[in-house]
Parts: sequence; structure tokens; C-alpha cells
Amino acid sequence: MLSLFSTFDYHGVPLVLLQKDKETETKFRAALGALQAFSLVTVGRGKDAIAKMHRLVALSTQQWLEMNGGLDYWRSEAIRSLASKFPGPGRQEFAAWTLYEALVPHVHCLFAHHYTATDDILQVAQLQISVGLYDLSRGRYSEAFDLCSKSLEIRQQLLSQDDPLLLESVQTLGEALLHRGELQEALAMLKTAAAGREKVLGIRNPDTLESLSDLTIIGLELDNLEMAESTGTRALEGRRDALGEHHLDTLLQRKRHSKGFLILEKFYMAKSILTL
Repeated sequence: MLSLFSTFDYHGVPLVLLQKDKETETKFRAALGALQAFSLVTVGRGKDAIAKMHRLVALSTQQWLEMNGGLDYWRSEAIRSLASKFPGPGRQEFAAWTLYEALVPHVHCLFAHHYTATDDILQVAQLQISVGLYDLSRGRYSEAFDLCSKSLEIRQQLLSQDDPLLLESVQTLGEALLHRGELQEALAMLKTAAAGREKVLGIRNPDTLESLSDLTIIGLELDNLEMAESTGTRALEGRRDALGEHHLDTLLQRKRHSKGFLILEKFYMAKSILTL
């Protein structure tokens, strides 16, 4: 626990990052208590309690790990611990925003290190996507764009062009560009993601439908109503088949689709009046 702790931002570590999978609460508290007894950490109270470590303790522990060849191992473990607590696309919940915000400093602390193992580098790319999506939800569009760009760069170097993980990075970067108002760039990214996902995952896959739904939004923003109608129809039909008529995603897609048809109807009505 001391070794793992030292790799995080020692100013305040959520206890959830320190507890091993399947470790009992009794065993965890006993280990934490031993560190407290030797004044190596201090632990707060309450539901969202954090543990703190003095800077000299953290630096000494890191130096000891490096001398004994264990620092890279524990940084890898820290990345995995963060990835297990910071969910990716489609799994982030508003109720957990407090936890996500507490995890962000530790993510950036570990991003500052150089990783050589392929698994670690790909884990970093996944965390960049997860944190990027969280930043989008908080309105931090520039930060999200930077993280999603870095994730795509990593995956382009290590994965094939039709790998679902690479397409996930293309999709997420497209979403970041959409939020930044860079619509043409977002359109190119999301078209690539949609085409790739349809080829690899199929038209009824939720990821493919997500890309089509975002293309519908961009179509409406760019007044490309024909594209919006086409992608909106395909997304709605796909979600009906895959999720059912009353699933929340289907209902949201139907609302977006109805908005598109309303705009399209007004466009053709205005066009006919001008013709007359």
C-alpha cells in the first residue's frame, strides 16, 4: 500500500485507490492502520475520506522503489487502479462526479511519467479517453480535446486502423471537436468513426449508433438536412431494434429525429413559397 500510495499525488489520495480488488474491509483497514501507526500517512474521516502522505515520505519511498527496480511496476499498478475506478464511454454517472474529480489529479500525475510496456501505454490511452469524456461533461473542452488527441495518437501507433479501440478514440475526438464548435473537423472524424464501426461492429451495435446519432447533430448544426435525415433515421431504427421502443436512448434519438424532421419540413415549406 505504501508503494502504491507513493506513485499517486500524495497530497490527497481517495481510499478507493488503495484498496485491492476483493480485499476485505477488515484487512484493508488493518494495513492502513499500520501505516498510520508509523506516521507514514494520515487519514481523514467521513464518507469521502482521503489519505495524505508527507512529501519526504513519498520521495523516499519512490527512491527506494527505484533502487530496487520496483517503481515501474507500481506505476503500472497505479494506472490499472485508476482505470478500474474511472469508467469509460457510456458508463460514467453524474452521481459519481465527486469521485471522478478527486481522481483527476492522480491521473495527470501518472500521465507525466514515461511508460515503455505496450499494455501500460494502451492503458494510458484508455484513461485519456475516460478523463476526456469527463472533461467534456464539465465543459472543459480544451482539456478534453488535448487528451482525446493524445489517445488517438497512441492508438494509431499501436493498433490497426479498424481496431474498435482506435475507432473509439476517433469518435471521442470528434465529440470534443463538436463541443468546441469545429464542425467540419468533427464531421470528418465522426464519419470515419461511423464507417469504421459499421464495418467492424455492425449497424446495430450501440457504438455505431452513437456515431450516427452524433452525425445527426452535426447535420442539423451545418444545415445539412439530408444527411441529418438519413443518419437520424438509421440511428432511430437501429436503436429500436437493438434496445427496444421504450429505452432511454431510443426515446432521446426519437426526440432528436423529430426535431430534424421539423426543421426539414420548414425548409421545404420555405423553399416552395419562394418558388411561388
